[in-house]
Amino acid sequence: MNIKNFFIASFLIFSLSIKMSQAQVLNPGFESLNSDGSIQHWGIMHVFSVWFDSTGVAHSDSIVIDQSFCQTSVDAHSGNRAVEMRNAYNYTANEGIAGGAFISSDTSFSTYSSFVPIVDRPTNMSFYYKYFPVNQDTASAFIEVLDINGVTIGTGMVKISALTSGYTYLGVPISYISTDSAAFISIQFLASSRNKLAQFGTRFLVDDISLTSPLAVSNSQLIHSIKFSPNPVQTHLNIQSNEQIQSVTIFNQLGQIAKQQNTNCERVDCSQVSNGNYIVEVVTAKGKQYNNISIQRY
Repeated sequence: MNIKNFFIASFLIFSLSIKMSQAQVLNPGFESLNSDGSIQHWGIMHVFSVWFDSTGVAHSDSIVIDQSFCQTSVDAHSGNRAVEMRNAYNYTANEGIAGGAFISSDTSFSTYSSFVPIVDRPTNMSFYYKYFPVNQDTASAFIEVLDINGVTIGTGMVKISALTSGYTYLGVPISYISTDSAAFISIQFLASSRNKLAQFGTRFLVDDISLTSPLAVSNSQLIHSIKFSPNPVQTHLNIQSNEQIQSVTIFNQLGQIAKQQNTNCERVDCSQVSNGNYIVEVVTAKGKQYNNISIQRY
């Protein structure tokens, strides 16, 4: 078998053996509600001060809540609902209280359990958001990946400060410090990452959360409507799409990010990417799509 035929055969085996699917997030579009109207699997808990004076009368902090720390919204990116987070203000302590949304394995969030079981080892968390900050407030999104013993093996975080009035896609790469298998995830969104300096009136909306595990993408998600050339790639990958491309991520066979590009996505520089077979994730306004490519410099 000559080198060219060997390469083609290897690429076909890679294409058939790779499975691609998205790791599951509980209620990722916030469509499912509990009987009291709260969002299934999402919520936040705050502990407020209560004290008793010399006469035995109970007192609590004077707190004003801007509707709710974590509530459903009909202003959705897709479907009928999204989650909306708002800050509160403690006039007794003269400080803000950040609203947020934490994932929970408990449907009603009555007992907080932030570790949610997963099967695949995710490499990226993505979501769509709107942000309306007050006085330079800053939102944040955080994901933690843990092994079977509850030890952190990977994290990803992003902060958002700019006013964003239209739903915008955002991807958060996950960095790993261990090769151990993933068993649990914890996801947190906060309307203000400064907590006590959280500004009353800030609003943070999130919808359509997903975790990407490229080694588990189903063949049905492999697409042919977007054109890639050349393939095999030597230095640059050209991508043609009828939709505006928001980002391009190239994953190796271990699910690690080999290249990520968020601007000028129609031409991706692969000159520093090693020879081999890869999965390309293309993000447009319609969502994520995938294809196989190879990089081969003779």
